[in-house]
This record gives sequence, structure tokens and C-alpha cells, in this order.
Amino acid sequence: MSYHVYTTTGIILRKTALGEAHSLLSVITPDFGIIHVHVTSERVMKSKLRHLVSLYSHINFSFIKTKNGFRLVTVSDTRNLFFACIPEHRTLFVQIVRFVERMMLTESPHERIFDMLSSGLSYLAVCPIEYRTPMELLCVIRILRDLGYVAETADNAFLFQAYEDFGDALLRTLDQDRERMVSTINHALRESQY
Repeated sequence: MSYHVYTTTGIILRKTALGEAHSLLSVITPDFGIIHVHVTSERVMKSKLRHLVSLYSHINFSFIKTKNGFRLVTVSDTRNLFFACIPEHRTLFVQIVRFVERMMLTESPHERIFDMLSSGLSYLAVCPIEYRTPMELLCVIRILRDLGYVAETADNAFLFQAYEDFGDALLRTLDQDRERMVSTINHALRESQY
């Protein structure tokens, strides 16, 4: 039986060992949302996939959908976003990834969240340390807005105009308005029953 091969880009959010040689990847993609992809014999020493599917890698990959789920076919163009990140921001990196994983449903595409996550995690490689908290607030409020938990108003519309924008001027503005942003996020999380 032949299967349709899907090709897309994604970020590996979680990697779970299955048996002695296999792995299960949780990958966020722009086209499919979060999907769980089975990788066969990836942990064998001679496997070519061994170094290509590391945790927090931004990858281009192909997979098939079988009756038992998704299976990885090929991987190319990998870049590990975690190790490119400033060491002081790595905790924030993991917190943002875990938040996305908890809030999003599997196989529910959110292209804007993927774009924001990809740009935001890449920006952590150059983000000044003093903007750590505003960066976290910006990522969380954009995720909550795209999932429908935060309404766009005249006061916060500037946050959602360009999801890939993480400039110092925007983060400086957020830093000055921190209390209102935290209040908005906390209200949205209560409403989401998070």
C-alpha cells in the first residue's frame, strides 16, 4: 500500500524513547499543528537520523500517515535553536516550549503560533538579558491571543501586528507596562482553565 508523503517544516518540542532503538517526536508544524511522529531505529549507533532529530531542532522533514499514526521518512536542514540561544535564556526557552505544548491541541494547525515560536526562539540568541521578562510576556500573550483567550483591543493591538517582530523597542514598551500585561495573561489563563 502506498502512502501520501507530507513535507513540511517543524520544531521538535519533545522526544520520547520507545523501546531500545525507536523514538516518538512531538513536532509543531505550521500546516498540521503539533503532531507525534514515530522514528524507527533512530537511536541505533549507525543511524543517519541520530543527529538530525535532536530535541529543539528546527527541521524540514517528510512523513507519512499510517493507521498507527505518523512515521518519519526523511529529515533535512536541521538547526538546533536551543544551543544557539544565550545560556541565560535557556530556561525561558524551555518554559515557552512547554507552554505551547500544554495549550495547543494536537493536529490543530496554528501557522501564526508556529511563526511566532520560530522567530521568538531564534530571537533568544540575541535578546538582551534585561528583556527576558518582557520577551516571556510577549510570547505568552501572542499564543493566548491566537488561541482565542485574549481579545485584541486598541490598547494591545500593537502586540499582534507582526508576529515575527521581537524588537528592543517593543520589548522596552512591554517592560514599562508589565503589570497590565501580567493581569491580562492571568485572566486569560483562569478563563482557559489552565
